[in-house]
Amino acid sequence: MKDASRIAANLQAVREDIDRFASGGKVRLVCVTKYAELHHVRLLLDAGADELGENLLPTAAERFKQLTSGGYCFIRHLIGPQQSRKVGMMPGNFDMFQALDRMKVALKLQQELLDAGSSMEVLLQVNISAEEQKSGFAIDETASAISRIREECPSLLIRGLMSIPAGPQSFATEAEFERETARSFGQMRALFDRISASFPAAMPFDVLSQGMSHDYRLALVEGSNMIRIGSALFAGLEGK
Repeated sequence: MKDASRIAANLQAVREDIDRFASGGKVRLVCVTKYAELHHVRLLLDAGADELGENLLPTAAERFKQLTSGGYCFIRHLIGPQQSRKVGMMPGNFDMFQALDRMKVALKLQQELLDAGSSMEVLLQVNISAEEQKSGFAIDETASAISRIREECPSLLIRGLMSIPAGPQSFATEAEFERETARSFGQMRALFDRISASFPAAMPFDVLSQGMSHDYRLALVEGSNMIRIGSALFAGLEGK
């Protein structure tokens, strides 16, 4: 199968999984392209993808500019935690920042956006598995962090939460991985629902971003309405 057909088939397979496993409502699919060749990303956009995510600055901004200058239109996501010294590259280059993981970055990004006269949608990253090596706010700190950001960082439009639970390598068996991952996703959904209930109707808090290629079906069952898929979209390409 040629690369264009394979990518289109992979994209369709993920969309069919969304229809099958989602617990209700619209689910947004962010196609993670950080490891993909640019010509493969173009094929993905040609197949109908409309949201892309990358995590490395300045590479992500440069790749997205190449695509938009070529006539492609898509929502641009920055999906990885960033050092505060790099956030100056974000205004104008991304539509949503999915990995706001600490106040230092929030305050720096607020200043950069203020200077640029713009705003940006953000998701707070929650360290749902309480892993020392992972970024993100602790579960019990998230609500207070949101309150502070809303007060001190008006250029940051908080749209929801993002999480990355522990991966399969952290568990002895597949059954344990599936059980604990589903539990983590369920905890995130409960946290999301509690915080969402406190937001004014005029300020939408409606994005729960969780689920990647290895666990997105579990995330969909537990109520995720945004998944971030990379390797599943580019599997089976010639030369790989």
